[in-house]
Amino acid sequence: MNATFLARGLGLGALLLQSLAASSGWAATEQAVGSYAAGRLVNADRLPESGTGFVKLFVPRDRGWLTRELSDVVQGVASRLHQRFPEGERLQLGDSSGREGGPISGHASHQNGLDIDIAFLRANHTEQDPQLTTGFQEVFVRNGTLSRNFDLRRNWFLVRAFYATGRINRMFVDPAIKRAFCRAAGSSPDAWTTEVLRRLRPLAEHDDHVHVRLLCPEASPRCVPQEAPEPGSGCDAVSLRRSG
Repeated sequence: MNATFLARGLGLGALLLQSLAASSGWAATEQAVGSYAAGRLVNADRLPESGTGFVKLFVPRDRGWLTRELSDVVQGVASRLHQRFPEGERLQLGDSSGREGGPISGHASHQNGLDIDIAFLRANHTEQDPQLTTGFQEVFVRNGTLSRNFDLRRNWFLVRAFYATGRINRMFVDPAIKRAFCRAAGSSPDAWTTEVLRRLRPLAEHDDHVHVRLLCPEASPRCVPQEAPEPGSGCDAVSLRRSG
């Protein structure tokens, strides 16, 4: 799919965020304070337990608190994914932050309402029980090899849809998954696709979910930004010789 067409067709940039804010009667206010790994959350929003194209997992954990901007981005992407692939499972949303931010068990970041974990999309379209609290139920990488149940087409669409919002700082994925996305992009990706790949950061323990991180919102002046990733796709930094 042409990258320019995708970026236009997704309709998930600044105009979408403005539209969502206007329709909800929401005015921008400070929410994210401090950094992703040493921060807090004020005036927090809470994700609904379900909506168009998404479902919140680990409900008893009560970690669905986040900034309005992250909530709007996630719900907008979920809606677009559902429109494009109505036969697929819903986007399954894991931990974001606690109600007041700060440290939560199992995460080094997720402290200021700008991080969220999302289960990778499955070829068999299954969903896990939202009441389970034991984590994501399927691992998609074994010994560096990607499982057949990893839906590459829809997951590649998903990460591009997030990037198209214009609000993405980084997306963390397992190195084998980054390799698969590099191959999906082809040997000579265009500039837009290269920027998508640039924000896909290979990181261990992300073989069952993508960790999406937003940029600091303009309305949160005390949010501490993270430096941008190094220029380039980053594909040379992961071994393309491994299968996956």
